[in-house]
Amino acid sequence: MSSLTRKIILIVLSSVIPMAASNSVKAEQWFFFVQNQSSSKIIKLEAREKGGPWGSFAMTGSISPGETRKITWAESTNTQDCNQYLRATFADGYKSPAKIFDFCKDLHDPIIYND
Repeated sequence: MSSLTRKIILIVLSSVIPMAASNSVKAEQWFFFVQNQSSSKIIKLEAREKGGPWGSFAMTGSISPGETRKITWAESTNTQDCNQYLRATFADGYKSPAKIFDFCKDLHDPIIYND
C-alpha cells in the first residue's frame, strides 16, 4: 500500500469516526412529550420504576393548559427499565394517578393529561 493511499484512508477514518460517535450520543438522549389538555398548569412531573422511589424531572417552568412540551430523561436513567410510572402535579393541587408507560416506544406520541 502506498503512502498516499494510507494518508487517504487515515483522513477518511478521522472524518467518519467522530461523526459516528456524535450520532450515538444523540441516539441515547431519551425523551417524550407531555400535552396538557387540562385547565390547570402542570407544575411537576415524576417517574419511577415499579417499586422504586419517585424522581422529579427538571422542568423549566410549568406546562400551561394547551401546551405540548418535550421532556428529556436524565442521563442517569439510561440503565433503567423502559416501563415507568408517571404522574403529574397541577397548580390547583390535583395529582394525577400513576400510570405506566413504555418509554422505549412511541416517543413522539404525547402523553395527554386532561380534566
